[in-house]
Amino acid sequence: MKMKRFLLILACGSLLLACGKEFLDERPNRALMVPSTAEDFQALLDNYVDVMNWVTTGSQSCTDEVSIANGGLAPHSVVEINFYTWQERLYLPHQMPSEWQAAYQQIYYANVVLEGLEKIKEHQSYASLRGSALFFRAWAHFNLLQLFAPPYEPDRADDLLGIPIRLAADINEKASRPPLSQCYAQILKDITEATELLPEKTNLINRPSKAAAWAFLARVHLVRQDYLAALEATDRALSLQSGLVDYATINASGSQAFADPIVTPNPEIIFYGLATISGVSSNALVRVDSFLYEAYQVGDLRKTVLFNANRNFKASYLGRASRLFAGLATDELYLIRAESATRLKQDSKARKDLLTLLEKRYQPGKLPNLDGLSGAALLDYILLERRKELYLRGLRWPDLRRLNQDPQRAVTLRRQFNGKSYELPPRDLRYTMLLPESEIEAYGLEQNPR
Repeated sequence: MKMKRFLLILACGSLLLACGKEFLDERPNRALMVPSTAEDFQALLDNYVDVMNWVTTGSQSCTDEVSIANGGLAPHSVVEINFYTWQERLYLPHQMPSEWQAAYQQIYYANVVLEGLEKIKEHQSYASLRGSALFFRAWAHFNLLQLFAPPYEPDRADDLLGIPIRLAADINEKASRPPLSQCYAQILKDITEATELLPEKTNLINRPSKAAAWAFLARVHLVRQDYLAALEATDRALSLQSGLVDYATINASGSQAFADPIVTPNPEIIFYGLATISGVSSNALVRVDSFLYEAYQVGDLRKTVLFNANRNFKASYLGRASRLFAGLATDELYLIRAESATRLKQDSKARKDLLTLLEKRYQPGKLPNLDGLSGAALLDYILLERRKELYLRGLRWPDLRRLNQDPQRAVTLRRQFNGKSYELPPRDLRYTMLLPESEIEAYGLEQNPR
Protein backbone atom coordinates (compact mmCIF):
# COMPACT_ATOMS: atom_id res chain seq x y z
CA MET A 1 0.00 0.00 0.00
CA LYS A 2 1.43 3.37 -0.98
CA MET A 3 1.62 5.92 1.81
CA LYS A 4 -0.68 8.32 -0.08
CA ARG A 5 -3.38 5.69 -0.42
CA PHE A 6 -2.82 4.60 3.17
CA LEU A 7 -3.27 8.13 4.53
CA LEU A 8 -6.39 8.62 2.43
CA ILE A 9 -7.92 5.55 4.05
CA LEU A 10 -6.96 6.92 7.45
CA ALA A 11 -8.58 10.23 6.60
CA CYS A 12 -11.85 8.50 5.87
CA GLY A 13 -11.58 6.52 9.08
CA SER A 14 -10.93 9.59 11.18
CA LEU A 15 -13.90 11.43 9.71
CA LEU A 16 -16.20 8.52 10.44
CA LEU A 17 -14.88 8.31 13.98
CA ALA A 18 -15.58 11.99 14.55
CA CYS A 19 -19.15 11.66 13.33
CA GLY A 20 -20.11 8.47 15.14
CA LYS A 21 -23.69 7.21 14.89
CA GLU A 22 -24.95 10.68 13.99
CA PHE A 23 -23.33 10.27 10.57
CA LEU A 24 -25.96 7.68 9.69
CA ASP A 25 -28.90 9.31 11.43
CA GLU A 26 -28.62 13.08 11.27
CA ARG A 27 -25.74 14.31 9.11
CA PRO A 28 -26.42 14.09 5.39
CA ASN A 29 -24.28 17.16 4.73
CA ARG A 30 -20.78 15.89 3.86
CA ALA A 31 -19.20 19.12 5.07
CA LEU A 32 -20.26 18.23 8.60
CA MET A 33 -18.12 15.09 8.48
CA VAL A 34 -14.90 17.05 8.95
CA PRO A 35 -13.72 17.16 12.60
CA SER A 36 -13.90 20.79 13.62
CA THR A 37 -14.75 21.12 17.31
CA ALA A 38 -12.70 20.56 20.45
CA GLU A 39 -14.91 17.57 21.18
CA ASP A 40 -14.11 16.09 17.77
CA PHE A 41 -10.40 16.51 18.29
CA GLN A 42 -10.53 15.04 21.78
CA ALA A 43 -12.42 12.04 20.40
CA LEU A 44 -9.65 11.42 17.87
CA LEU A 45 -6.96 11.54 20.53
CA ASP A 46 -8.99 9.41 22.95
CA ASN A 47 -9.11 6.47 20.57
CA TYR A 48 -6.58 4.70 22.76
CA VAL A 49 -7.75 1.11 22.31
CA ASP A 50 -7.51 1.06 18.51
CA VAL A 51 -5.01 3.76 17.55
CA MET A 52 -3.32 6.35 19.71
CA ASN A 53 -1.77 4.47 22.64
CA TRP A 54 -0.44 1.43 20.82
CA VAL A 55 3.23 0.59 20.52
CA THR A 56 3.10 -2.19 17.97
CA THR A 57 6.42 -4.02 17.99
CA GLY A 58 7.76 -7.47 17.42
CA SER A 59 11.19 -6.40 18.64
CA GLN A 60 10.48 -7.77 22.12
CA SER A 61 10.85 -11.30 20.77
CA CYS A 62 14.18 -10.24 19.23
CA THR A 63 15.72 -9.52 22.62
CA ASP A 64 17.31 -11.68 25.29
CA GLU A 65 14.20 -11.35 27.46
CA VAL A 66 12.35 -14.41 26.15
CA SER A 67 13.06 -18.01 25.33
CA ILE A 68 10.63 -19.84 23.04
CA ALA A 69 10.57 -23.61 23.06
CA ASN A 70 10.32 -25.65 19.88
CA GLY A 71 6.74 -25.50 18.68
CA GLY A 72 6.16 -22.24 20.51
CA LEU A 73 5.62 -20.45 17.23
CA ALA A 74 3.26 -21.95 14.68
CA PRO A 75 4.81 -22.74 11.29
CA HIS A 76 2.45 -20.29 9.58
CA SER A 77 3.59 -17.43 11.84
CA VAL A 78 6.31 -16.47 9.39
CA VAL A 79 6.79 -12.93 10.66
CA GLU A 80 6.98 -14.02 14.31
CA ILE A 81 9.56 -16.67 13.44
CA ASN A 82 11.53 -14.12 11.42
CA PHE A 83 11.65 -11.75 14.40
CA TYR A 84 12.68 -14.45 16.83
CA THR A 85 15.45 -15.79 14.58
CA TRP A 86 16.75 -12.36 13.51
CA GLN A 87 16.14 -12.73 9.81
CA GLU A 88 17.40 -9.97 7.54
CA ARG A 89 13.92 -9.52 6.07
CA LEU A 90 11.19 -9.77 8.66
CA TYR A 91 8.16 -9.21 6.44
CA LEU A 92 7.13 -10.72 3.15
CA PRO A 93 7.77 -8.69 -0.02
CA HIS A 94 5.40 -5.71 -0.25
CA GLN A 95 3.87 -6.57 3.13
CA MET A 96 3.26 -3.39 5.13
CA PRO A 97 4.87 -3.71 8.60
CA SER A 98 2.28 -3.19 11.31
CA GLU A 99 4.87 -1.17 13.24
CA TRP A 100 5.12 1.35 10.39
CA GLN A 101 1.41 1.50 9.64
CA ALA A 102 0.25 1.94 13.24
CA ALA A 103 2.74 4.70 14.04
CA TYR A 104 1.98 6.77 10.93
CA GLN A 105 -1.70 6.41 11.66
CA GLN A 106 -1.06 8.01 15.06
CA ILE A 107 0.97 10.76 13.43
CA TYR A 108 -1.80 11.45 10.93
CA TYR A 109 -4.42 11.76 13.67
CA ALA A 110 -2.14 14.09 15.64
CA ASN A 111 -1.58 16.31 12.60
CA VAL A 112 -5.30 16.45 11.84
CA VAL A 113 -5.85 17.74 15.37
CA LEU A 114 -2.97 20.22 15.24
CA GLU A 115 -4.20 21.74 11.99
CA GLY A 116 -7.82 21.82 13.09
CA LEU A 117 -6.96 23.52 16.37
CA GLU A 118 -5.65 26.55 14.52
CA LYS A 119 -9.28 27.51 13.89
CA ILE A 120 -10.31 27.37 17.57
CA LYS A 121 -7.36 28.92 19.36
CA GLU A 122 -9.63 30.70 21.83
CA HIS A 123 -11.19 27.48 23.09
CA GLN A 124 -10.43 26.64 26.72
CA SER A 125 -9.17 23.18 25.73
CA TYR A 126 -6.80 24.49 23.06
CA ALA A 127 -3.61 24.19 25.15
CA SER A 128 -4.25 20.68 26.44
CA LEU A 129 -5.37 19.41 23.03
CA ARG A 130 -2.35 20.89 21.28
CA GLY A 131 -0.04 19.51 23.95
CA SER A 132 -1.61 16.06 23.61
CA ALA A 133 -1.33 16.05 19.82
CA LEU A 134 2.32 17.11 19.99
CA PHE A 135 3.00 14.38 22.54
CA PHE A 136 1.40 11.68 20.37
CA ARG A 137 3.22 12.87 17.25
CA ALA A 138 6.55 12.73 19.06
CA TRP A 139 5.61 9.37 20.63
CA ALA A 140 4.98 7.77 17.25
CA HIS A 141 8.04 9.26 15.54
CA PHE A 142 10.25 8.13 18.43
CA ASN A 143 8.92 4.57 18.35
CA LEU A 144 9.50 4.41 14.59
CA LEU A 145 13.11 5.50 15.05
CA GLN A 146 13.79 2.61 17.44
CA LEU A 147 12.96 0.16 14.65
CA PHE A 148 13.50 1.72 11.23
CA ALA A 149 16.49 4.01 11.85
CA PRO A 150 20.01 3.18 13.04
CA PRO A 151 20.78 3.47 16.76
CA TYR A 152 21.45 7.03 17.88
CA GLU A 153 25.17 7.75 18.12
CA PRO A 154 25.94 11.29 19.33
CA ASP A 155 29.00 11.66 17.09
CA ARG A 156 27.29 10.32 13.96
CA ALA A 157 23.71 11.54 14.25
CA ASP A 158 24.20 14.10 11.47
CA ASP A 159 25.39 11.41 9.07
CA LEU A 160 22.86 8.65 9.76
CA LEU A 161 19.46 8.55 8.07
CA GLY A 162 16.28 8.84 10.11
CA ILE A 163 12.68 8.17 9.09
CA PRO A 164 10.14 10.40 7.27
CA ILE A 165 8.93 13.09 9.69
CA ARG A 166 5.31 14.03 9.03
CA LEU A 167 4.35 17.50 10.24
CA ALA A 168 1.19 17.94 8.17
CA ALA A 169 -1.93 15.93 7.41
CA ASP A 170 -1.49 16.55 3.68
CA ILE A 171 -1.50 13.10 2.07
CA ASN A 172 0.31 14.51 -0.98
CA GLU A 173 3.35 15.61 1.02
CA LYS A 174 6.53 14.03 -0.32
CA ALA A 175 8.39 11.77 2.06
CA SER A 176 12.14 11.93 2.67
CA ARG A 177 14.68 10.67 5.18
CA PRO A 178 16.28 13.57 7.07
CA PRO A 179 19.38 12.99 9.21
CA LEU A 180 18.84 11.22 12.50
CA SER A 181 19.80 14.39 14.38
CA GLN A 182 16.96 16.33 12.72
CA CYS A 183 14.44 13.62 13.57
CA TYR A 184 15.34 13.74 17.24
CA ALA A 185 15.42 17.54 17.18
CA GLN A 186 11.80 17.58 15.99
CA ILE A 187 10.78 15.07 18.64
CA LEU A 188 12.43 17.14 21.36
CA LYS A 189 10.75 20.28 20.01
CA ASP A 190 7.31 18.64 20.13
CA ILE A 191 7.74 17.20 23.63
CA THR A 192 9.24 20.38 25.05
CA GLU A 193 6.26 22.41 23.87
CA ALA A 194 3.96 19.71 25.26
CA THR A 195 5.52 20.10 28.73
CA GLU A 196 4.40 23.73 28.67
CA LEU A 197 0.85 23.06 27.47
CA LEU A 198 -0.31 19.90 29.23
CA PRO A 199 -1.94 19.79 32.68
CA GLU A 200 0.23 18.44 35.50
CA LYS A 201 -1.92 15.33 35.80
CA THR A 202 -5.04 13.93 34.22
CA ASN A 203 -7.78 11.68 35.56
CA LEU A 204 -7.58 9.60 32.37
CA ILE A 205 -4.21 7.89 32.05
CA ASN A 206 -4.67 7.37 28.30
CA ARG A 207 -4.30 11.14 27.96
CA PRO A 208 -0.83 12.71 28.20
CA SER A 209 -0.03 14.94 31.15
CA LYS A 210 2.86 17.22 32.04
CA ALA A 211 4.30 14.36 34.11
CA ALA A 212 4.04 12.07 31.07
CA ALA A 213 5.75 14.59 28.81
CA TRP A 214 8.69 14.97 31.21
CA ALA A 215 8.90 11.18 31.62
CA PHE A 216 8.89 10.71 27.86
CA LEU A 217 11.53 13.40 27.51
CA ALA A 218 13.71 11.50 29.98
CA ARG A 219 13.38 8.33 27.91
CA VAL A 220 14.32 10.16 24.71
CA HIS A 221 17.38 11.73 26.33
CA LEU A 222 18.46 8.32 27.64
CA VAL A 223 18.38 6.92 24.09
CA ARG A 224 20.33 10.00 22.93
CA GLN A 225 22.87 9.31 25.71
CA ASP A 226 22.43 12.84 27.04
CA TYR A 227 22.49 11.76 30.67
CA LEU A 228 22.45 15.23 32.20
CA ALA A 229 19.29 16.12 30.28
CA ALA A 230 17.77 12.73 31.16
CA LEU A 231 18.44 13.32 34.85
CA GLU A 232 16.92 16.80 34.75
CA ALA A 233 13.81 15.60 32.91
CA THR A 234 13.40 12.74 35.39
CA ASP A 235 13.62 15.19 38.29
CA ARG A 236 10.75 17.16 36.75
CA ALA A 237 8.64 14.07 36.13
CA LEU A 238 9.14 12.58 39.61
CA SER A 239 8.31 15.93 41.21
CA LEU A 240 4.84 15.48 39.71
CA GLN A 241 4.36 11.74 40.21
CA SER A 242 6.60 9.42 42.21
CA GLY A 243 4.43 6.66 43.69
CA LEU A 244 5.49 3.00 43.65
CA VAL A 245 3.57 -0.22 44.17
CA ASP A 246 4.67 -2.25 47.19
CA TYR A 247 5.04 -5.75 45.78
CA ALA A 248 4.69 -7.18 49.30
CA THR A 249 0.98 -6.28 49.07
CA ILE A 250 0.42 -8.25 45.85
CA ASN A 251 -1.09 -11.74 45.83
CA ALA A 252 1.56 -13.58 43.82
CA SER A 253 -0.49 -16.79 43.62
CA GLY A 254 -3.03 -15.35 41.18
CA SER A 255 -2.96 -15.86 37.43
CA GLN A 256 -2.61 -12.09 36.94
CA ALA A 257 -0.73 -9.92 39.40
CA PHE A 258 -2.23 -6.57 38.40
CA ALA A 259 -5.71 -5.28 37.61
CA ASP A 260 -6.77 -3.19 34.63
CA PRO A 261 -5.45 0.31 35.52
CA ILE A 262 -8.42 1.93 33.78
CA VAL A 263 -10.60 0.34 36.47
CA THR A 264 -8.16 0.10 39.38
CA PRO A 265 -5.57 2.92 39.39
CA ASN A 266 -1.92 1.96 39.57
CA PRO A 267 0.17 4.68 41.27
CA GLU A 268 3.17 3.90 39.06
CA ILE A 269 1.46 4.42 35.71
CA ILE A 270 1.97 7.91 34.29
CA PHE A 271 0.79 7.21 30.74
CA TYR A 272 -1.18 4.27 29.38
CA GLY A 273 0.66 2.60 26.52
CA LEU A 274 -0.10 -0.87 25.25
CA ALA A 275 1.67 -3.33 23.02
CA THR A 276 1.29 -6.84 21.77
CA ILE A 277 3.81 -9.26 20.40
CA SER A 278 1.03 -11.27 18.85
CA GLY A 279 0.98 -14.91 19.92
CA VAL A 280 4.26 -14.53 21.79
CA SER A 281 2.86 -12.58 24.74
CA SER A 282 0.27 -15.17 25.82
CA ASN A 283 1.98 -18.36 24.63
CA ALA A 284 2.72 -20.89 27.39
CA LEU A 285 5.85 -22.00 25.52
CA VAL A 286 7.28 -18.50 25.75
CA ARG A 287 9.28 -18.18 28.96
CA VAL A 288 11.54 -15.64 30.58
CA ASP A 289 15.18 -16.12 29.64
CA SER A 290 16.79 -18.54 32.12
CA PHE A 291 19.73 -16.24 32.95
CA LEU A 292 17.40 -13.34 33.65
CA TYR A 293 15.10 -15.53 35.75
CA GLU A 294 17.99 -16.66 37.95
CA ALA A 295 19.14 -13.05 38.36
CA TYR A 296 16.25 -12.38 40.77
CA GLN A 297 17.92 -12.76 44.17
CA VAL A 298 16.56 -14.40 47.31
CA GLY A 299 13.90 -12.12 48.73
CA ASP A 300 13.18 -10.41 45.39
CA LEU A 301 9.39 -10.48 45.19
CA ARG A 302 9.42 -9.86 41.45
CA LYS A 303 10.33 -13.49 40.76
CA THR A 304 6.92 -14.73 41.91
CA VAL A 305 4.93 -11.59 41.12
CA LEU A 306 6.08 -11.43 37.50
CA PHE A 307 6.28 -15.14 36.65
CA ASN A 308 4.48 -18.38 37.38
CA ALA A 309 6.17 -21.68 38.20
CA ASN A 310 6.65 -22.39 34.47
CA ARG A 311 8.47 -19.06 34.00
CA ASN A 312 5.59 -17.54 32.02
CA PHE A 313 5.04 -13.81 32.42
CA LYS A 314 1.83 -12.96 34.29
CA ALA A 315 2.22 -9.37 35.42
CA SER A 316 1.39 -6.91 32.68
CA TYR A 317 0.49 -3.56 34.21
CA LEU A 318 -2.54 -3.68 31.93
CA GLY A 319 -3.95 -6.71 33.74
CA ARG A 320 -4.09 -8.95 30.66
CA ALA A 321 -1.48 -11.40 29.38
CA SER A 322 -2.33 -10.59 25.76
CA ARG A 323 -1.65 -6.88 26.20
CA LEU A 324 1.67 -5.71 27.48
CA PHE A 325 2.28 -2.40 29.18
CA ALA A 326 4.39 -0.13 26.97
CA GLY A 327 3.65 3.22 28.53
CA LEU A 328 5.45 5.41 31.05
CA ALA A 329 5.77 4.58 34.74
CA THR A 330 7.63 5.79 37.79
CA ASP A 331 9.75 2.63 38.18
CA GLU A 332 11.38 3.36 34.82
CA LEU A 333 12.07 6.94 35.95
CA TYR A 334 13.92 5.87 39.09
CA LEU A 335 16.11 3.63 36.93
CA ILE A 336 16.74 6.34 34.33
CA ARG A 337 17.74 8.76 37.04
CA ALA A 338 19.94 6.18 38.77
CA GLU A 339 21.76 5.31 35.55
CA SER A 340 22.16 8.95 34.56
CA ALA A 341 23.47 9.88 38.01
CA THR A 342 26.04 7.09 37.95
CA ARG A 343 27.26 8.09 34.51
CA LEU A 344 27.62 11.64 35.86
CA LYS A 345 29.64 10.29 38.83
CA GLN A 346 26.84 10.95 41.32
CA ASP A 347 26.90 7.46 42.82
CA SER A 348 25.24 8.31 46.13
CA LYS A 349 22.25 9.81 44.31
CA ALA A 350 22.06 6.70 42.11
CA ARG A 351 22.13 4.33 45.11
CA LYS A 352 19.38 6.34 46.80
CA ASP A 353 17.07 6.05 43.78
CA LEU A 354 17.86 2.38 43.39
CA LEU A 355 17.07 1.65 47.04
CA THR A 356 13.84 3.65 46.82
CA LEU A 357 12.70 1.26 44.08
CA LEU A 358 14.05 -1.95 45.57
CA GLU A 359 12.45 -1.29 48.97
CA LYS A 360 9.12 -1.84 47.18
CA ARG A 361 10.34 -4.99 45.44
CA TYR A 362 12.03 -7.02 48.20
CA GLN A 363 10.77 -8.84 51.25
CA PRO A 364 11.36 -6.91 54.49
CA GLY A 365 14.85 -7.60 55.78
CA LYS A 366 16.06 -8.98 52.43
CA LEU A 367 17.02 -5.71 50.77
CA PRO A 368 20.48 -5.96 49.17
CA ASN A 369 23.28 -3.85 50.59
CA LEU A 370 24.49 -1.38 47.98
CA ASP A 371 26.94 0.54 50.17
CA GLY A 372 30.05 -0.82 48.46
CA LEU A 373 28.83 -0.32 44.92
CA SER A 374 30.22 2.52 42.85
CA GLY A 375 31.44 3.37 39.38
CA ALA A 376 31.28 0.63 36.75
CA ALA A 377 30.03 -2.00 39.20
CA LEU A 378 27.10 0.21 40.22
CA LEU A 379 26.28 0.96 36.61
CA ASP A 380 26.23 -2.75 35.77
CA TYR A 381 23.95 -3.36 38.74
CA ILE A 382 21.54 -0.66 37.57
CA LEU A 383 21.49 -1.99 34.01
CA LEU A 384 20.63 -5.47 35.28
CA GLU A 385 17.85 -3.94 37.37
CA ARG A 386 16.48 -2.34 34.21
CA ARG A 387 16.19 -5.81 32.68
CA LYS A 388 14.57 -7.27 35.80
CA GLU A 389 12.17 -4.40 36.43
CA LEU A 390 11.15 -3.40 32.89
CA TYR A 391 10.58 -6.89 31.51
CA LEU A 392 8.55 -6.92 28.26
CA ARG A 393 8.00 -3.15 28.34
CA GLY A 394 9.49 -2.71 24.84
CA LEU A 395 12.60 -1.08 26.31
CA ARG A 396 15.18 -3.84 26.03
CA TRP A 397 15.59 -3.42 22.25
CA PRO A 398 16.48 0.30 22.50
CA ASP A 399 18.75 -0.56 25.44
CA LEU A 400 20.63 -3.16 23.39
CA ARG A 401 21.05 -0.71 20.52
CA ARG A 402 22.40 1.91 22.94
CA LEU A 403 24.58 -0.31 25.13
CA ASN A 404 26.11 -2.23 22.24
CA GLN A 405 28.01 0.96 21.40
CA ASP A 406 30.06 0.37 24.57
CA PRO A 407 32.53 -2.51 24.01
CA GLN A 408 32.45 -3.30 27.74
CA ARG A 409 28.69 -3.86 27.70
CA ALA A 410 28.08 -5.13 24.18
CA VAL A 411 26.46 -8.57 23.99
CA THR A 412 26.08 -11.20 21.30
CA LEU A 413 22.62 -12.74 21.39
CA ARG A 414 22.41 -16.49 20.71
CA ARG A 415 19.56 -18.95 20.64
CA GLN A 416 18.48 -22.38 19.47
CA PHE A 417 15.16 -22.83 17.71
CA ASN A 418 13.77 -25.86 15.91
CA GLY A 419 17.18 -27.52 15.71
CA LYS A 420 19.07 -24.51 14.35
CA SER A 421 21.43 -22.00 15.93
CA TYR A 422 21.00 -18.25 15.49
CA GLU A 423 23.21 -15.32 16.47
CA LEU A 424 22.90 -11.53 16.57
CA PRO A 425 26.26 -9.79 17.14
CA PRO A 426 26.53 -6.28 18.63
CA ARG A 427 25.84 -3.43 16.20
CA ASP A 428 24.64 -5.85 13.53
CA LEU A 429 22.72 -4.25 10.67
CA ARG A 430 19.69 -6.33 11.69
CA TYR A 431 19.22 -4.03 14.68
CA THR A 432 17.55 -1.76 12.11
CA MET A 433 14.47 -2.99 10.25
CA LEU A 434 14.11 -2.53 6.52
CA LEU A 435 11.74 0.19 5.34
CA PRO A 436 8.56 -1.01 3.59
CA GLU A 437 9.22 -1.70 -0.07
CA SER A 438 6.13 0.26 -1.07
CA GLU A 439 7.62 3.38 0.53
CA ILE A 440 10.89 2.87 -1.28
CA GLU A 441 9.06 2.59 -4.59
CA ALA A 442 6.69 5.49 -3.98
CA TYR A 443 9.16 8.07 -2.73
CA GLY A 444 12.58 6.80 -3.75
CA LEU A 445 13.69 6.56 -0.13
CA GLU A 446 17.10 5.06 0.56
CA GLN A 447 16.78 1.58 2.04
CA ASN A 448 18.58 0.57 5.19
CA PRO A 449 21.68 -1.48 4.38
CA ARG A 450 21.93 -5.24 4.67
